[in-house]
Amino acid sequence: MTKGNKKNPVVVTPEEPAHPAEHALEARIGELEQELKKEKDQHLRTLADFDNYRKRVGREIDDIGKAGKRDVLLGVLAIMDSFERGLQSEALKSDHPIHAGVISIYRQLQRLLEQHQVMSFESVGQRFDPNLHQATEAEFNQRYPEDIITQEVQKGYLWEGKVLRPAQVIVSRGTPPTEAPRLDVWE
Repeated sequence: MTKGNKKNPVVVTPEEPAHPAEHALEARIGELEQELKKEKDQHLRTLADFDNYRKRVGREIDDIGKAGKRDVLLGVLAIMDSFERGLQSEALKSDHPIHAGVISIYRQLQRLLEQHQVMSFESVGQRFDPNLHQATEAEFNQRYPEDIITQEVQKGYLWEGKVLRPAQVIVSRGTPPTEAPRLDVWE
């Protein structure tokens, strides 16, 4: 950089300020830029922390809501179980005057569960899965091989693709062992 006139040019290099005041100003500008960068980084960190906090609180609120809904759905399943037992009883045959009303209420409950993505799943004839089933008993069975479910004691349900209530089942232990012939008996 040159200063002065054409006859007497003065060359000033950028590293060397012309006046000591300029050097002090450049140093101060550098300090202020560093402070600004530090404040900007802190501001961005604070925004990120707040965003993470907002997301966490949102997830916690959703979890609390789902836990409450889960409890209500389990209560409805208990009512469904009672309806199913009632519909199977001798006291409530299809010719009984209230049979049609009970069936109508039962179907309304089924639709309510379906609207909330609650679906029953089949267990009889399936391989026992501890994620889906709760074994209440194991029995020898000629019809089903070992670890196959022979009977459903209580229906299992999925909610939004996850187990809401495992099915209570009886599991086959396979065919009963046959008695081996005794070798120590003489005929």
